[in-house]
Amino acid sequence: MPYINLYISENNWDIKEKIINSIDEQIVKLKTFDNKLCKYRLIKIQEYNVIHNETRCLQNTSTIRCEFTTFNDRSEEALQEILMSCQQGLKNVSRHINNDLKYSTLIRLMGRTHHISN
Repeated sequence: MPYINLYISENNWDIKEKIINSIDEQIVKLKTFDNKLCKYRLIKIQEYNVIHNETRCLQNTSTIRCEFTTFNDRSEEALQEILMSCQQGLKNVSRHINNDLKYSTLIRLMGRTHHISN
């Protein structure tokens, strides 16, 4: 089952539904992928940049990492469409919140396995 891990920094946690909706609006449009079985997993993170001024200090960052996990037998075209939809969804969120949001997208491939359990 395909799933999307969203690593969302704590200062963006309050817009998590907007993030999911924005990505999902793009994924629904895909012709090479059926999103009915897709699940979202949200992971709240704390991420900091080290700022070097006269003293060294930490600055909280505004980031989202989208990891889309899907089967390794998908076509190159399908993988490219998935990647572009995740990027477009995050770009749309960034525009709406007028924030210096940093985001990245990644596709993780997994093999198809069959497990039967009772």
